[in-house]
Amino acid sequence: MQYQGVELPEKEIEVIKKINDDLRKAPEDPDRISLKRRWNSNYSFRPGFFVESGHVTKLSIHLGAIHSVNPLERLPENIGALTHLEFLNIFNNPISSLPSTIGELKRLRILKVWKCKLGHLPDELDGLKSLVELDLSDNVLSALPQSLEFLENLRRLYLDRNNLREIPRKVGALSRLEHLSLTYNDLKQIPGSLGNLAELKSLNLSKNRLKAIPEQLTRARSLENFDLEGNSLRSFPISTHRWTSLQTLNLKTCDLTEIPASVFDIPNLERFDLQNNELSSIADEFGNLTYLKTLKLDDNRIHGLSERLSALKRLQTLDLRNNRLTQFSPVICTLTSLRSLYLSGNEISFLPPCIGNLRNLRALNLSYNRLTEIPPEISALGALFEFSCSDNQLQFLPPEFGNLESLNILNLNNNKLQSVPLEFGNLKNLKILNISNNYIAFPPECFADLKSLEIANVDLSMYRLRENLDPDIIRDSRRFIEDLWAYCIKLRQWDPNRLVQRIQRDEGLTHIDREHPQLGMYVDFVLEKCRSLNNQTLSEFKALISERFSLQVGERGFKILL
Repeated sequence: MQYQGVELPEKEIEVIKKINDDLRKAPEDPDRISLKRRWNSNYSFRPGFFVESGHVTKLSIHLGAIHSVNPLERLPENIGALTHLEFLNIFNNPISSLPSTIGELKRLRILKVWKCKLGHLPDELDGLKSLVELDLSDNVLSALPQSLEFLENLRRLYLDRNNLREIPRKVGALSRLEHLSLTYNDLKQIPGSLGNLAELKSLNLSKNRLKAIPEQLTRARSLENFDLEGNSLRSFPISTHRWTSLQTLNLKTCDLTEIPASVFDIPNLERFDLQNNELSSIADEFGNLTYLKTLKLDDNRIHGLSERLSALKRLQTLDLRNNRLTQFSPVICTLTSLRSLYLSGNEISFLPPCIGNLRNLRALNLSYNRLTEIPPEISALGALFEFSCSDNQLQFLPPEFGNLESLNILNLNNNKLQSVPLEFGNLKNLKILNISNNYIAFPPECFADLKSLEIANVDLSMYRLRENLDPDIIRDSRRFIEDLWAYCIKLRQWDPNRLVQRIQRDEGLTHIDREHPQLGMYVDFVLEKCRSLNNQTLSEFKALISERFSLQVGERGFKILL
């Protein structure tokens, strides 16, 4: 029989029609049919079906944000008639159970029933002998059927965000399982039989109520990624040396006051996340993790680092944000493979010259510390792409700072800088600059050399202009000048009309005090920089300013009348 322009068996057409009938907003409105034949690979994210060799092989009831249909409350009992179906995706439908005939889909390889209201699974699920992936995330399952053990070809099982309180021991019989995810459930323990999963590569048990990990789990020697975030762990397996394939271990937010000693026996660990625990020190045993590339220790109570960290020659990312460090430990300078170093939110007051050893560093964050200066040796960081040193007490930058020619992002907000060195203009690749909330009263001339600058937050200090000026005039004048300068640099193309409109719209400005000699120097300086950047005369711009504001053009720039 013909259906939507393609030959299909009558029984398969009946299934599609039944689903379409259930999805209609109103029976008298046939245009509301949701399932349509699809011809490309986007079928999984839109409602529709895919036909190959005269049979429906893929079916997606993925409603997403569709409002023109009623959500599907149940699958038709005759779903088993789709004997050639390989892919079934059901998303965002209030389906509470699956029909027993689901087990007749002998060729089904991927079954996704997610963000529904599934609370029960039929025992007939064991008929899905070809199933490779089963995704039942975001449902209300509280138990799993024992028949799950007969899915002998299952490789990926996702049961996230359900109400599961236990995992059946028989799950350990899924000999080909590679990925198991049970995050955000109510698990208090896991069966030791999971250690029988010889091909298991990824195990996600985060956001549960686990306190212990069974010793038998160390038999899962293919395990590469183990996520235990958000569990209040009290004990850990002893024989972790068996996890020779383990590369990533996540113990974030596990209420740890110390790290289980056996963790340091994992031979090939590359990424270790200990964020947001109660750790106060770094154990010497960290030096055993010589394959480590990423170490996250942010949001703890760490006050010092072990010298044994120097053994981590492969370490590329070190995160120590929001701890209690009072010094930049020289041991950090020995980690010459570092590419990212995060030390914000500590109490560091001094950077040692050895920081210049970190020549591979691309990202450095030292914000929210107590630094008063940057050593000239920072110029050796030729690969540095992003540097943040906001909310410190910096009073000056060394001239060598201009040697950071790879720098793209720079944040020096909220320091005590009164100027920047002339060499600052050598930062040819700088695109984003935040140097606001400092004591810089005039835009440094070297800023005109920052040809790549796209976003600049300068917020020029007006502290030198407060004498004999009304506070409201200071505020309005400051806004006007900063807009002038920032937009002349940012826009690149001379657009005086747009600039004036911006000033009027954002600031509601109608007059500027130009009589004060210091304020006049500001305006003259900004206009001169605008001229040099754009290589055009200011006559058109002056005319617009004179027309829109109460201004009078003078020989040196503007004379602004109140």
